[in-house]
Amino acid sequence: ATSARDALGDGGGVATAPMAKIVGSELEEEFGEAVLRLLGPAAALAEGPNAGSPETFDSALRYSIMSVVAGGTNDIQRNLVARALGLPR
Repeated sequence: ATSARDALGDGGGVATAPMAKIVGSELEEEFGEAVLRLLGPAAALAEGPNAGSPETFDSALRYSIMSVVAGGTNDIQRNLVARALGLPR
């Protein structure tokens, strides 16, 4: 992301938000998948009074998968970055 920002020459401008969305959503999804591999499938099944609340892993895992698509898929975001860099679509 830093190299792409440097290539823009204007500190990132219109490409900064799409780059942040790509990095953030992919990291969130990868983290959720890593935790699921470490703890096993039972980690995705919340029980008790907090089940389904935003603080539980099962809820965070569902959101992490959704965040890759929400606000425009990462492929669309990559097209925006490419356009800002003057690259072909």
